[in-house]
Amino acid sequence: MTSARIGIGSALLAFALPFTAAGVATAQPDTAQVVTSLVLEVRPSVGQPGSAVPVSRSAVLVCYPFVGGTHSNAESACRELGAVGGAFDSLSADPQSACPAVEDPVVATATGVWCGRQVRWERTFGNSCVLRTTTGSVFAL
Repeated sequence: MTSARIGIGSALLAFALPFTAAGVATAQPDTAQVVTSLVLEVRPSVGQPGSAVPVSRSAVLVCYPFVGGTHSNAESACRELGAVGGAFDSLSADPQSACPAVEDPVVATATGVWCGRQVRWERTFGNSCVLRTTTGSVFAL
């Protein structure tokens, strides 16, 4: 499954590169006019057999030169990531929400390219509620 995700991400990047080289005009800022394509994954933490997230989920998120990929809500995810300049640690979707104190760790990862810069990000969250209130639609796969 991992090689399939990498293959999809690579294919999208290969498709997107000619568009950036051709200089497609948009109303977006210059920093956004560079390929932005990520493979996002949410999986149970190792050793969590009864996890509320029983299997890994993944999606490809493309934010430029077009918005799309296999992400269920690519437009919102791109908007939320754009608001923090692609800094995953700065995401804060709903910090006022209360999550149950249930220990059911999930791991979120992002690999790919954000505005032309390589991304390799991983973080473990206490449970899927904490993931959702922290990352909003970005990891709502």
